[in-house]
Amino acid sequence: MTKRRFNLEASLHLYSSGPAVMTPADLYDAARDANLRDAFVGTNIYLIVSRPRIVVDARSIQLQGRLLTGHFHVMREEGWASVPFQYVLEPDVCRGEPLSDGIAVAPNGTRVCIQYERGHLFIAAHVLVSQGQAELLQTERDLQVLYVGQGVGRHHERLAMDRLLKHSTLQRILADFHTWHPEWEVLLLFYRFEHARMMFNTGGDLNLPPTASAEEERTHVARVRQATIGRRERISLAEAALIHYFQPEYNTVFRRTHFADAAKKRKFLASVMRKDLVGLIVELGAWNLGARLYSPERKAHAFDEAVLAQIAAMTDGIAGSDRRDLDQLLMTHVIGIPLTHPHERDSFLHGMRWKDADVTVPWL
Repeated sequence: MTKRRFNLEASLHLYSSGPAVMTPADLYDAARDANLRDAFVGTNIYLIVSRPRIVVDARSIQLQGRLLTGHFHVMREEGWASVPFQYVLEPDVCRGEPLSDGIAVAPNGTRVCIQYERGHLFIAAHVLVSQGQAELLQTERDLQVLYVGQGVGRHHERLAMDRLLKHSTLQRILADFHTWHPEWEVLLLFYRFEHARMMFNTGGDLNLPPTASAEEERTHVARVRQATIGRRERISLAEAALIHYFQPEYNTVFRRTHFADAAKKRKFLASVMRKDLVGLIVELGAWNLGARLYSPERKAHAFDEAVLAQIAAMTDGIAGSDRRDLDQLLMTHVIGIPLTHPHERDSFLHGMRWKDADVTVPWL
């Protein structure tokens, strides 16, 4: 039997800015680069992802001022396709103007090298894919989630890249893909999950009167408003939720976990429950890379072109910051996990049942 305790129930909402990305080969240089390490401070959640490899055609590359142009080689059903791209160089990357004849492409097409007056700039093909302009199919940009992990030091600050330097699962993934999927590339995404807030909502079955008194309701709301969740707990919660949601092939824990059943067994879940929270909401996306995330168990969000056309018609076109906001919305997974069973304590994460209605409506 469903039990509704309070008028207002609260969940912990965790979300991150867009991910930073690098190849596994970049790890070894990045770990020794103090400036790069500073840029990755706070990146404690990582995803190992993959997609069909996209490479640069060395014969096509040209540089005119700060405009880099060329062609990608992309494998499609009909065979290799050539897709033109454009990429604008940042003005102050290497202090000085790029040399028009100082440009080369790695023989395997994975990297472009540009010579400046004061040094060299290397641009990985995945950077050109995510930040350049090209008529690639959305499915060619999308990223399959293979593994979710965290890197948090016990006694001192540690970045996710430090964890990955000696990560046996990453080595296994690279070995598997080298042998069985050489036409795919493996990439690493790094998330901060620096944002956290409490989300209140009326819950669940609105046909039921709450069992709490008015005074108990006030005490409950005040307690939740004052609740704080430490960074280590937030990282552990985000990792567990993402594994549970995507069920990546190479993860072994949390894939089949029922969080409501595990509340008493997992310390980090029990601590959240003690703070009177009944749900966990985690947002994740890779919109800044122009990519959707997916796994065999979780499809990428489908873009409804008819809806987009209607939005464009009503707003006189979608461009600039509006387009970026829409892309972020369309490419973000919102994961809602109830931490109780409805018969223990109903919440909106179980679904909404309106007055005089017999059907429970999923919250998302």
